[in-house]
Amino acid sequence: MLSSQAETSFGAGAFEPDAEGRFERHVRFIRTSVIVAIGLFVGCVLGGVCGLFAYVNSRNPHEHDAAYIVIQVLGIAAGLALGYLAARRVEAQEKLVEASRAAGMALLSRYRAKPGTGGDTSVGQRTIGGSNEGEEFLRSLLAGKVG
Repeated sequence: MLSSQAETSFGAGAFEPDAEGRFERHVRFIRTSVIVAIGLFVGCVLGGVCGLFAYVNSRNPHEHDAAYIVIQVLGIAAGLALGYLAARRVEAQEKLVEASRAAGMALLSRYRAKPGTGGDTSVGQRTIGGSNEGEEFLRSLLAGKVG
């Protein structure tokens, strides 16, 4: 009994249907983390540079320590927020690309030539309507009988 329960919950194939979904979640998490980390780094650098302006033309640099800390914290917060927004934007774009790919694959599978029907031999051989006046006109142009 115990071995059959172990096989159903931990046996071969128990995690296979969700394995690809779990991998995709890990990739999305890592991508989001990297984008947020880049935003944090940019926020730290910009906060530091902007905070240094608090010390410009100051006779006593210790007077502006609190202003520097406030500016640095605001830069870090802005970097985190912008990094998170950029990561969300990438996720939204990824969903649009995936939906477009799925729609394209659905159309491709729907309109693919069936095996055994000649494949590409009949491409361009269909006519619309009873006569093909356009083709006759083009042949007359090639023959030089334009009138």
